[in-house]
Amino acid sequence: MDADMAKPLATVHDETYNWLKKFPPFDALGYDATHELLSASTQVSVEAGETIAKEGEAVQSVYIIRSGFATVTSSGGASRSLKPGDVCGWMETFLGQVYQCHVVASSRMELLKVTSDVLQFNSCKSSYQRQYNLGLARYMAKQLEELEEESKDSSRRLQAMTPYLVSAPKCGIVGNSSYADRLRKQVVAASRDVQKRPVLIFGERGLEKANTAALIHFGSFYRKKPMVAVNADRLDARGVELFGRGDKPGLLDLLQEQGGGTLLINNVNELPSTLIPRVKQLFEEKTYQHQLLGMAMSDNRKASDVRVVMTAEKPCPQFDPFITVIKVPPLRVRPSDVKDLVRYTLSVMNKLPVNNSGGNNKPSKAAAAPSSSPPDGTTTTNTAAALKVVVEEAGNGGVAKMTIDTGRGDPATLASSSDPTRTIAATTTAIFVSQLSSAKAPDDESKAMAEVVVAGRTTSPFAEAFSPGSTVGTSTSSGSATMTSLDNCSSSSSSSSSRGAAVQRQKTLLSDAALKRLLSYTWPGNIKELRSAVERATVIVDQTEGGGASQLPEEVFWSAMQGKDRFRWNLLSSYPLLKDILRSEFWPDGLNFKFTAYVYPVLVALLLWGPQDRDHNFVLNFFWAWWWPLSFVAFLFLGRVWCAVCPFMIYGELVQKWRIASGASLMKWPREMGEEYGPWFLLSLFAGILIWEEVWDLPNTASLSGWLLILITVGAMVCSAIFERRYWCRYLCPIGGMNGMFAKLSMTELRARQGVCSGECSTYHCYKGGCAVPPEGLESVGCPLYSHPAQLTDNRHCVNCMECLKACPHS
Repeated sequence: MDADMAKPLATVHDETYNWLKKFPPFDALGYDATHELLSASTQVSVEAGETIAKEGEAVQSVYIIRSGFATVTSSGGASRSLKPGDVCGWMETFLGQVYQCHVVASSRMELLKVTSDVLQFNSCKSSYQRQYNLGLARYMAKQLEELEEESKDSSRRLQAMTPYLVSAPKCGIVGNSSYADRLRKQVVAASRDVQKRPVLIFGERGLEKANTAALIHFGSFYRKKPMVAVNADRLDARGVELFGRGDKPGLLDLLQEQGGGTLLINNVNELPSTLIPRVKQLFEEKTYQHQLLGMAMSDNRKASDVRVVMTAEKPCPQFDPFITVIKVPPLRVRPSDVKDLVRYTLSVMNKLPVNNSGGNNKPSKAAAAPSSSPPDGTTTTNTAAALKVVVEEAGNGGVAKMTIDTGRGDPATLASSSDPTRTIAATTTAIFVSQLSSAKAPDDESKAMAEVVVAGRTTSPFAEAFSPGSTVGTSTSSGSATMTSLDNCSSSSSSSSSRGAAVQRQKTLLSDAALKRLLSYTWPGNIKELRSAVERATVIVDQTEGGGASQLPEEVFWSAMQGKDRFRWNLLSSYPLLKDILRSEFWPDGLNFKFTAYVYPVLVALLLWGPQDRDHNFVLNFFWAWWWPLSFVAFLFLGRVWCAVCPFMIYGELVQKWRIASGASLMKWPREMGEEYGPWFLLSLFAGILIWEEVWDLPNTASLSGWLLILITVGAMVCSAIFERRYWCRYLCPIGGMNGMFAKLSMTELRARQGVCSGECSTYHCYKGGCAVPPEGLESVGCPLYSHPAQLTDNRHCVNCMECLKACPHS
């Protein structure tokens, strides 16, 4: 404030006197009292943005606004405006307090600066103290009437907005995947956007996009303002519900009267085409058109400080230049978040009592309904009508007394209220009934700031909204933001007791088998379907076990099953002994290197140097009359199981071990070449075998049959000496190619739970090999055919070696 611009008022100017007498409390002052007030005043000028009073500082002067406007803010964030005729600092001076708020000039102002000593309670420096006290009493009564009228208007607006109010978010962005982290950062960035750009949140059904929109609002600096929601498909072509028409205010009008807020438009992709230009105008120009009857809309534009958040199931390119776009990823691409979502849902369900009569244990809808009371907690009783001001002369010192009957209890109770109307009434009662020289001001509005109580601890709503694994508890309301609880255990208990006997629920967990089933499901309904499945499973277990079950079994999640899995039978879980055998050293290495590796050369020798006809060579007879047809039968039941015990590749692996032991480095697979030329190569070899078989009569010639086995074995050994793992088996072996083609008909297959692999596994030892990983993973060399079990669509590239089963830490 520029002190050089201060000008003493040596005399009482008629213009200043007449202007001052228009406003309370000065209209109650006599000529001499006004003359004394002006004589103790100086006129000062203040530029826009300058501070007039700082909260917490001692009051040195009282300011009367001559012209211009000022903004009054408190530490709680509440604000109001001061206009010409208003007074700043008189109440604090009268009570002997420091400034209770922060006052900043909104424009250039002319002020009358009055020395605070003149207006102090029972001041000895003024002979007109009685008139000053009476004027202040009338000024406070007028303020009370204005606040009462403002409370009525606020109640009317809130009543109109009640069906549209959005409660606090149920939870934050749950999950620790990279998708969840990115979404969480996008939500935080949108909530901190000071420009309040419109936001479009799009994604599939069931992703709780409205909850994400609530996170943006309640995590922002305007969280105290109301948030309302409307469905785009329910709007008419004129958008009356949104923009208003005639005497009927729209949601934008109501929010603007509340000082701003957030408008949520659900399913904006279904917005009527006639409203798209008006919504674009709102985004681009920050204005909207409220059509008055008999007036063109272009003649009635209104400025808007309302932030718009939209949800949709697909992008809306018509709004792209003006909006911030946030895509919510579906659950099928982030299965690792399924576990966190299940844990969060169970934590919520564990807080609810068990209803043995089979009642629904879901959170009460009544608890989640927005409050219909005004946002600041005021009531709508006619305080102005109950206000009775009686001014009388007191014999002791002539101090004016004022009695106020608010009908709302004693002063101590009123002073503790956050209701601004009741606060003024309480302060007035304390001043004029008790005649206190000082009184403690009511708590600042910040004490009523909305907070969320989570699991017995209090945190700010912003921190809780964006925590990776947020939980939900009770919420309170402040300002115009109504924050209600997702679940209120006490109310749920009382309501459930009327339906049946409520039993304290034991902590319910999820069995490993059930978790694997949930991870394997794709969840087309996303978060909503997952939460519904967990809640339904919990209710089923409660009805059967009476709330005593500690784990949810796999069977209660019968709905969380892929269509292709509905007629599958898991042999590994049904026969643990079979699983133990397949994970043991016996299969297939023990069988191959301790038995087949020694028997195979003996059989080949009998073919080369033994009898050459079937009648006298049992090996030749077994090879063509039994092994060959039985292998075709095995395709239907066991797929490509022969390749797991194939003697050709046994010697190929022996060559590989010898090469590695000698320090050689095996080459990586030329995959592109194998994919392009491998099928033609094995087809040529298979055709050559058929021709050789028919022309030279291999089924009846033992030595030629032996040389056939030797040639295939040599091919496997040569490829194994050059390339790592089983390149020959995957791309070049003619028998392997035939086995892979017919193995597609097999009724048994080895498959991974895709959700478990993508959501739980981080080692991939089933594919690349590695050391043992607890709890069940064994040391493994990885898949010999470089196939990942979660990516297999048929049995063509699976030889049933069980390396993936041995390496998997999740069995």
